[in-house]
Amino acid sequence: ERHAPQFDGLSCVLTGGRQLGEHLVQHPAVRLMSATGSTRMGREVGLACA
Repeated sequence: ERHAPQFDGLSCVLTGGRQLGEHLVQHPAVRLMSATGSTRMGREVGLACA
């Protein structure tokens, strides 16, 4: 597992599939997430983040 330094106001653009998305949604350090994809993906991310 890799760790990046934490900076206030930092934003990153990541491209990946389902496995990356699931990891990000579940990771405690991720406080905000925006995703672009299918309606199904949006619903699943929304439910996971709720």
